[in-house]
Amino acid sequence: MRRILNFLKEVKEELQKISYPDKQGVINATKSISIIVFFTAVYMEIIDFILRSIFKYVLRINI
Repeated sequence: MRRILNFLKEVKEELQKISYPDKQGVINATKSISIIVFFTAVYMEIIDFILRSIFKYVLRINI
């Protein structure tokens, strides 16, 4: 039981060391991630279109 209480005490101490970002930091990170996801999706769609066109031409099928 003593080990469990010691562990929980250490967990509490470690959790108090965490520094959370302020509201503006969270907003900026969210904007950055949204932009990255958007451009990644556009890039993947372009690659998909190119590969689909190549396969249509090579295999002469309608995908």
